[in-house]
Amino acid sequence: MFLGLKGHTNQESLPLRFGFQITETHQQFCNLKDALYDEAGTNGQRPPEIAMGREHYGGELEIPNAVKTNPQISNFCTVVIQPPNEGQNLSKIITLLRDGSKGDMTVTKHISGMVKRGKITADDIINYLHPAYVAGKIHDSNDVEDILQAELSRRVKASVITNSKTDELILSSSDQIKAVMESFPIDEVALDAVPTFQKLKLSDKVKYQYSMADAYVEDTWTADGKIWVSVIGSNGAKTDLHSFTQREHLATHHKKTFEYLQSRIGQRAHFAVCMSEPCKGFLAESVTSIALQLMKT
Repeated sequence: MFLGLKGHTNQESLPLRFGFQITETHQQFCNLKDALYDEAGTNGQRPPEIAMGREHYGGELEIPNAVKTNPQISNFCTVVIQPPNEGQNLSKIITLLRDGSKGDMTVTKHISGMVKRGKITADDIINYLHPAYVAGKIHDSNDVEDILQAELSRRVKASVITNSKTDELILSSSDQIKAVMESFPIDEVALDAVPTFQKLKLSDKVKYQYSMADAYVEDTWTADGKIWVSVIGSNGAKTDLHSFTQREHLATHHKKTFEYLQSRIGQRAHFAVCMSEPCKGFLAESVTSIALQLMKT
């Protein structure tokens, strides 16, 4: 079976339920020892999940250690797998469950939404939510919010990084930016669905107009001083977008935006897009970075 470095399982399921992430490519190739088909769990899925051929199996999941010479990591769990795509040999692990309860899956969806919006990271899940989860203190999304509020409020509140007058103008619309980020639905959006957009109503003094997108990220990279991101576009086909050319005052925003998009490969992500000529369709790294920082604070 294949457990991708990117994606929901390694970014959220493993951190929450078992308190770690895989970090090396060789760890992606796993084995489910003494696998037992879970008919009730399989039949209890939503129709689209059943149509994709997803099945539930219980057993001992064996994951190679990051250090190849060290013993493998083994955990008993329920594994949701999907048959391999054409040209592939291994079934893909979609998620991991310590139990197959719907409540448990609802908690994971809520956490997924928080990660997608940049509110928390996998490290936050490992450090704060995993101990509470294994202690039986997480039963619903309210518990997640309460635990994170208690833990993260102990940090020194970070200020949003601004490096220009334009950044300050963007930040002046912080309430509107946060409202737009929160407005995108968490559930019932297919990974490969076309993007949805919400217009950002920023200060009239901001030169360009922007919208926040919710789109599937296939890949991201840097070239020619720009961030490039491959997404499923509005026509349902793969589309490559690029950011503005990096300049000194954009360096921090480029770094934050690129790191976020890298963490969302194989998943949907939020990012700002310029809607004004001559830069229409550009990935707006400053607006994206500021939005992510606002969600974090």
